[in-house]
Amino acid sequence: MKRLLLLCLSVVTLFSAQAQNQTQGGSNAALDFFGKMDSSDYNRVYVGYNPVNLKWNDFDSLIGDALPFKNGLTVGYLHASNILKGVPLYIEYGGNLMYTFGRDSYSEEYDGDLYKEVTKANLFSVNVPVSLSLRLSFNDNKMSITPYLGLNFRVNLAGNLKYTSKERYYDYYDDVYVTDEDSYKVNLFDEDDMDDSAVKRFQIGFNCGVGFTYAKYSLGVGYTTDFSSLIKAGDEDFELKGKLNVVMISLGYNF
Repeated sequence: MKRLLLLCLSVVTLFSAQAQNQTQGGSNAALDFFGKMDSSDYNRVYVGYNPVNLKWNDFDSLIGDALPFKNGLTVGYLHASNILKGVPLYIEYGGNLMYTFGRDSYSEEYDGDLYKEVTKANLFSVNVPVSLSLRLSFNDNKMSITPYLGLNFRVNLAGNLKYTSKERYYDYYDDVYVTDEDSYKVNLFDEDDMDDSAVKRFQIGFNCGVGFTYAKYSLGVGYTTDFSSLIKAGDEDFELKGKLNVVMISLGYNF
């Protein structure tokens, strides 16, 4: 992921700097290079799949499954506004709704006895990405490659954890197997439910990626990592922090 971040940053910075320097210097080189490229504004609607990782600052192997976010689904809208006349340099902004979810289970069975525990987590969020992008067009503007980088603002709306346990053991007194089941839900934003480790409502993160467009259709691959923690646990002497890392694989339609 670090290589993807560096690649996106390098590509956008290189091309945007080149375009502005050539234009300010009165050269026609920028017009020659970008003149045939489409620099009009555009809109996009898209759906996406999101592999997700909640990265803890310590003890991943011990607590990583306590909040098992692993996947996500996204639906969103984006508008790209040209900011440099004659050059396909844009500010992209919009919004999307993301549903993040995951499941973890543990089971142990010995000589007919069984213990099984399942943890399910879900989170509904609204994301507002704001990015700088450069749309490089080819083949009479039928194809384009658009690297971008910027910030992502996320508001977490609702989420919960559901714990389910099942235990089967042999009752020697009645000479039968007994099965006990139990389940309960936890509100991720409730301090009491979460033992003063509630999920935060707002995060700011860095995002980058690249989009590929053919005609009106687009395929995008991106990555977002938070600056601030989604959840904190412990105290000042030993504080655990979990940050959400999200990969975006999207299919969209431009208009």
